[in-house]
Amino acid sequence: MSFISRITEYLQTTIKRILESQVRANEFRKTMKKTIPLFVLLGSLLFARAADSISVYVFLSESCPICKSQTLTLRQLYSEYSSKGISFIGLFPNQEYSTNESIQQFGKKYQLDFELKKDEGQKMVKKFSATTNPQIFVVRNSTQKVLYKGKIDNGFESIGKKRQVITEHYLREALESILQKKEIAIKETQPVGCFIIKN
Repeated sequence: MSFISRITEYLQTTIKRILESQVRANEFRKTMKKTIPLFVLLGSLLFARAADSISVYVFLSESCPICKSQTLTLRQLYSEYSSKGISFIGLFPNQEYSTNESIQQFGKKYQLDFELKKDEGQKMVKKFSATTNPQIFVVRNSTQKVLYKGKIDNGFESIGKKRQVITEHYLREALESILQKKEIAIKETQPVGCFIIKN
C-alpha cells in the first residue's frame, strides 16, 4: 500500500470516527434533554418527601423498668411504620452511666433495630423539655414542630401500676392520623416512667 493510500485510509477512518462520535454525542444530548427533567422532578419529590418526613424521638434508660417493658411495643411500631417513611430514634439522656456499649447492649437485648444513641450534653432533652424515660416526641422534620408528645400508650397508669389491658394507643393513633393527613385527636399525654436527671 502506497503512502498516499495509507494517508487516505487513515483520514477516512478518522473522519468516520469523528462522525460516529458526533452521532453518539447528539444521541446522548437528546437523551439527556429528556432525562434531566425527570431527574429534577424525582429529586424534587424526594426532597419534598424528606423535608416533610416524620421522626419519632424516644427517650430511654437502660435501667428503667417501664422502658424495658415497652420495648416490645416500640419494636412492633418501628416494624410497621419505618416502611412508611417514619424514622425512630432512641435517645439515652443519662450522662453518668449511659455509654455506647451499654446502649448497644440494650438494643441487642430488646431487639431494637432503629437508631439508638446517647443524648450528648442533653441537647435533645433541652430542645424538647423532656422529663421522663420513656417519653415520645413525634416531630415533623421540615418545621421541627412537635405533633405529639407523651406516652406510647396507657399501659402504665402510674409507676408500678400496670394495666392488664391497654385501651389507648396514643403513638400509633398519632402516626395513623399523620399518614392519613388528619388532625391528631390527642396531641399530648403525661408520661409515666423514670425521671430524667438533668445536668
